[in-house]
Amino acid sequence: MHIVTDRGVAKFDGEHVTMLLPSGSETLEIRLTTHQTQALACMLALVAKEAFDEQDRRNRTTTAEIIAFPQQVPSLARRERNLANRERALRVDRLELRREGRISK
Repeated sequence: MHIVTDRGVAKFDGEHVTMLLPSGSETLEIRLTTHQTQALACMLALVAKEAFDEQDRRNRTTTAEIIAFPQQVPSLARRERNLANRERALRVDRLELRREGRISK
Protein backbone atom coordinates (compact mmCIF):
# COMPACT_ATOMS: atom_id res chain seq x y z
CA MET A 1 0.00 0.00 0.00
CA HIS A 2 1.25 3.47 -0.88
CA ILE A 3 0.52 6.66 1.04
CA VAL A 4 0.66 9.86 -0.98
CA THR A 5 3.03 12.22 0.84
CA ASP A 6 2.76 15.35 -1.31
CA ARG A 7 0.62 16.95 -4.00
CA GLY A 8 0.84 15.07 -7.27
CA VAL A 9 0.53 16.14 -10.88
CA ALA A 10 -1.72 14.93 -13.70
CA LYS A 11 -1.13 15.21 -17.45
CA PHE A 12 -3.20 14.29 -20.48
CA ASP A 13 -1.23 12.86 -23.41
CA GLY A 14 -4.12 12.75 -25.89
CA GLU A 15 -5.17 9.23 -24.96
CA HIS A 16 -4.59 8.69 -21.25
CA VAL A 17 -4.42 10.76 -18.10
CA THR A 18 -1.20 10.09 -16.23
CA MET A 19 -0.99 10.94 -12.53
CA LEU A 20 2.34 11.10 -10.73
CA LEU A 21 1.89 10.87 -6.96
CA PRO A 22 4.86 11.08 -4.55
CA SER A 23 4.91 8.32 -1.93
CA GLY A 24 7.90 8.70 0.34
CA SER A 25 11.02 8.26 -1.78
CA GLU A 26 9.04 6.65 -4.63
CA THR A 27 6.68 8.11 -7.22
CA LEU A 28 3.48 6.25 -7.95
CA GLU A 29 2.36 6.49 -11.61
CA ILE A 30 -1.25 5.83 -12.58
CA ARG A 31 -2.50 5.85 -16.19
CA LEU A 32 -6.23 5.95 -16.83
CA THR A 33 -8.52 6.51 -19.79
CA THR A 34 -10.59 9.69 -19.74
CA HIS A 35 -13.69 7.68 -18.69
CA GLN A 36 -11.79 5.99 -15.86
CA THR A 37 -10.42 9.38 -14.78
CA GLN A 38 -13.93 10.88 -14.71
CA ALA A 39 -15.28 7.91 -12.70
CA LEU A 40 -12.39 8.18 -10.23
CA ALA A 41 -12.88 11.95 -9.88
CA CYS A 42 -16.61 11.50 -9.15
CA MET A 43 -15.94 8.75 -6.61
CA LEU A 44 -13.23 10.80 -4.85
CA ALA A 45 -15.45 13.91 -4.78
CA LEU A 46 -18.28 11.91 -3.16
CA VAL A 47 -16.00 10.29 -0.58
CA ALA A 48 -14.32 13.64 0.20
CA LYS A 49 -17.72 15.30 0.72
CA GLU A 50 -18.79 12.49 3.08
CA ALA A 51 -15.50 12.82 5.01
CA PHE A 52 -15.89 16.61 5.36
CA ASP A 53 -19.53 16.21 6.44
CA GLU A 54 -18.50 13.66 9.08
CA GLN A 55 -15.71 15.90 10.38
CA ASP A 56 -18.12 18.84 10.49
CA ARG A 57 -20.69 16.76 12.39
CA ARG A 58 -18.07 15.61 14.93
CA ASN A 59 -16.70 19.12 15.40
CA ARG A 60 -20.14 20.64 15.95
CA THR A 61 -21.17 18.16 18.63
CA THR A 62 -17.92 18.05 20.59
CA THR A 63 -16.49 21.56 20.45
CA ALA A 64 -19.51 23.84 20.64
CA GLU A 65 -20.13 25.27 24.09
CA ILE A 66 -22.38 28.11 25.16
CA ILE A 67 -20.71 30.46 27.60
CA ALA A 68 -22.73 32.96 29.59
CA PHE A 69 -21.45 36.52 29.65
CA PRO A 70 -21.03 38.29 32.99
CA GLN A 71 -23.90 40.52 34.04
CA GLN A 72 -21.98 43.70 33.35
CA VAL A 73 -18.72 44.06 31.51
CA PRO A 74 -16.93 47.32 32.34
CA SER A 75 -16.16 49.32 29.26
CA LEU A 76 -12.59 50.07 28.33
CA ALA A 77 -13.31 53.81 28.31
CA ARG A 78 -14.62 53.67 31.87
CA ARG A 79 -11.54 51.76 33.05
CA GLU A 80 -9.25 54.27 31.37
CA ARG A 81 -11.19 57.16 32.90
CA ASN A 82 -10.87 55.57 36.35
CA LEU A 83 -7.11 55.14 35.90
CA ALA A 84 -6.73 58.74 34.75
CA ASN A 85 -8.68 59.96 37.81
CA ARG A 86 -6.46 57.91 40.12
CA GLU A 87 -3.30 59.28 38.51
CA ARG A 88 -4.61 62.84 38.91
CA ALA A 89 -5.40 62.19 42.57
CA LEU A 90 -1.88 60.85 43.13
CA ARG A 91 -0.34 63.96 41.52
CA VAL A 92 -2.46 66.21 43.72
CA ASP A 93 -1.44 64.23 46.81
CA ARG A 94 2.26 64.51 45.85
CA LEU A 95 1.94 68.28 45.32
CA GLU A 96 0.33 68.71 48.74
CA LEU A 97 3.04 66.61 50.39
CA ARG A 98 5.75 68.72 48.70
CA ARG A 99 4.10 71.94 49.86
CA GLU A 100 3.98 70.63 53.38
CA GLY A 101 7.66 69.65 53.12
CA ARG A 102 7.06 65.97 53.77
CA ILE A 103 8.74 64.91 50.49
CA SER A 104 11.29 66.51 48.22
CA LYS A 105 11.32 66.50 44.45
